[in-house]
Amino acid sequence: LGSASGRAKNTIDDLGTITFTANNAGSVSLNKVVLTLSGTLASSTAFKTDGTTNDVNLFDPSTGATIAPLYSATSTLGSATGTIVTFNIVNPAATSSNAGYIISAGASKTFNIRVNSLTDSYAAPTGVSATAGISLNSTTAVAYTDSTDGTGNQLNLPATVVPVSINSVSYSSGT
Repeated sequence: LGSASGRAKNTIDDLGTITFTANNAGSVSLNKVVLTLSGTLASSTAFKTDGTTNDVNLFDPSTGATIAPLYSATSTLGSATGTIVTFNIVNPAATSSNAGYIISAGASKTFNIRVNSLTDSYAAPTGVSATAGISLNSTTAVAYTDSTDGTGNQLNLPATVVPVSINSVSYSSGT
């Protein structure tokens, strides 16, 4: 995923990874992920998620699939507190339209958090580095069901685990 500091901006910039693991008791369906991006890069109105241009995506390195964010009024781009991006995860192979990515009992699913850091973004002054951080900031930042057809109980993160800091990076000075 590259270095955490002094990194170069790129159209394919994997800022971090996030891994979801199902309990050994049974499979789950991962349905929603809400990421909060912070730092000067994220608060500069840099990232577009308009349904056509998606500068923030979840990338599945095992399948090559890209999950684009949901574009809606709930996405706050370029706010003073950062960028909130919501992903509704739908498994194209699922038999129910409600089913997300199926994670088998005891198995894991890893996604890269991929951004286009070269988009019309914050240009740091000379001697200053642009920064970006990624986190899950609330219990509702992850939603999953306890069945693989999407019809089970909707579950979220326990309060004892949030916020979760996924990664923080800084870019080369002046970029």
